[in-house]
Amino acid sequence: MRKQSVSVSCVSHTVYKIDAVCNKSDGERYNGRNTGCVVFSRAMSARHYYFELQIVDTAPTNSAIGIGLAPNNHNPSKYPGWMKKSCGYHSDDGVLFKRGNHIAEMPKCTVDDYMGCGIRFLERNDDIIPRGTGIAEKGERILVYFTKNGTEVGKTEMTTPSGGFYPVIALNDGDIIIVNFSVTTG
Repeated sequence: MRKQSVSVSCVSHTVYKIDAVCNKSDGERYNGRNTGCVVFSRAMSARHYYFELQIVDTAPTNSAIGIGLAPNNHNPSKYPGWMKKSCGYHSDDGVLFKRGNHIAEMPKCTVDDYMGCGIRFLERNDDIIPRGTGIAEKGERILVYFTKNGTEVGKTEMTTPSGGFYPVIALNDGDIIIVNFSVTTG
């Protein structure tokens, strides 16, 4: 996984604890706070189609946690959804962003909430897991959906970029989350 401005500790092979400990010189500022981002190294696929985070603690002011998908070359100082070819759900305002545009209002999230992100293949039979990696091919349409506490709260269609989509999480200085990739629902 590629990271900037965050502390990542592995709890198990599929669960990570992330603390945003940002320096003033790192990344950008969002809501007046320093921002850090993690782009995980495993692309979303038919076998790895959902991940979620639990908000453990938030910054005293201006907390903002984002979860979403982007290409593996995503700018690590940008929230998911702010860049071309990315989408993301943000905890502070409940907004679903896609390619830099505000496209939907969803529920806000705070401490003890779970935020999830998953994919559904629109051009494949859901009962068939493809051979090989199962990663969506360039140009393949997928449905990206988002959850709050296990309930779907929003979705958007995306076209897969070259190399596939990767899980992306962004947070502000002081936010603490636990990310789980072994979740089988969503």
